[in-house]
Amino acid sequence: MSNELEKLIFISHSSKDHPFAQHLTDELEAAGMGCFIAPRDIPYGNSWAERIAKAIESARVMIFIFSEESNQSDQVIREIELALHNGLTVITLRITDQPYNRALSYYLSTLHWAKVNDLSDETVIKTFVKQVNGYLHGEAIDPTPGSHLQVASQASFNIDDALTDRFQELFGNGEKTPEPPKLSPMREKLLKRICENYVKHLEEASEETDPSSAPEPGNAKNLSFTMPETEGLTACYAVMQKYDLPDYTVTYYPIKCDREVQTSEEQSVESTFYLPEEAIKEYNTEGGIALMFLTHFPDRNVMLINAGLLEESTVKIAKQPMTMQFTRSDQDGPYRRVKHRANEQSSIVTIDIDTMEPVPRYRAYDPETNQWQYFMDLDVPKKYFAFQLNSSGGQSHRAKPYEIGFAYYHGLHGLPKNTLDAAEWLDQSATPRAYRLLAEIFKTDPLLRNEEDAAYYESLANETE
Repeated sequence: MSNELEKLIFISHSSKDHPFAQHLTDELEAAGMGCFIAPRDIPYGNSWAERIAKAIESARVMIFIFSEESNQSDQVIREIELALHNGLTVITLRITDQPYNRALSYYLSTLHWAKVNDLSDETVIKTFVKQVNGYLHGEAIDPTPGSHLQVASQASFNIDDALTDRFQELFGNGEKTPEPPKLSPMREKLLKRICENYVKHLEEASEETDPSSAPEPGNAKNLSFTMPETEGLTACYAVMQKYDLPDYTVTYYPIKCDREVQTSEEQSVESTFYLPEEAIKEYNTEGGIALMFLTHFPDRNVMLINAGLLEESTVKIAKQPMTMQFTRSDQDGPYRRVKHRANEQSSIVTIDIDTMEPVPRYRAYDPETNQWQYFMDLDVPKKYFAFQLNSSGGQSHRAKPYEIGFAYYHGLHGLPKNTLDAAEWLDQSATPRAYRLLAEIFKTDPLLRNEEDAAYYESLANETE
């Protein structure tokens, strides 16, 4: 039957899960849906990689059977990456409660999934097959990322028994209880201190405070700087950092500064740029913000790119900017509006060179893929300028322990404000500034404060300077 059906479904699985994968394939094909599954559909002597790539390119759906074995497979990661690149809908069928490894979590954490607790549960498998069949015939699964397919369990399922088993796993005699994660000495000490300080903190929080000591809302002022107006259209971006979990790799993204053109008393034209609120927050804590200037000269078809640094209200500009020459479209209009699929990474910025304004990205439901996607409205054949920020040499790097601790302490770079995590990372830094920040935490945090630790880290800071 498989040879007569168009293979719209690619089955991605570990070879150790092949018996279940083949059973699922039989059920799908019995319902009229052609599947590609290795090694059945790879003729002897053919290139394995070539056949896999070709099958993925011609499929509409990938069903990934997630198990303890496939969680350790580099091959399935390559298959999933290729499937997403080709626009396939990836549906994960979980047959284990194990969490995704880092690579799979990156690709699959926001995609559809279903779960089979018992591989012999034909009711669940047939329900899953029915939903996949409905999707191929135009029915939406559920357009909300992160949701799971509604797959019912057998009618004989007893929730009381399931809860009893789960309770025994968590609180029973320890036979099924997994080992607790190992804690660093710093975190173990601080968790204990939180318990000790909790009651005291509640007592202090219940005391009346002096309303006059609270800062008035809305007092924060815009941070701005002024520069002489130049020929051409200029845009300024504040360069921000983001620490991506779970390994704290550093990525960069730009935020456009608002611009106001003014004429001074001396009749000279000046541009004032206002930093966005997010950039002001980092400027106030770290003391400096990287800037990027783009200047377009329409009559020369040239884009000038320059770097700068705002530090202590002084703007420093690089002396050697980079220029890019490009060809404008021969057609000035009318243009044809096209809905273009955009990259999910906001670090890629597309600019309308006539206005120097970034083209907005918006999220919309795509009926072709039954998923939410990012789009931009572009005018064809108009020219646009796009750029992406990378670290030096294009190589990603990991933030240092002090940087991570500092970010947790202030709530920067996409990390939540968390003094417990901050203290743990700062303790790994072993630098004077890390010791001083630790001393500050132990002086001021209501749940972690401790005079002895505060004095200890203050003395370490003085000794290591």
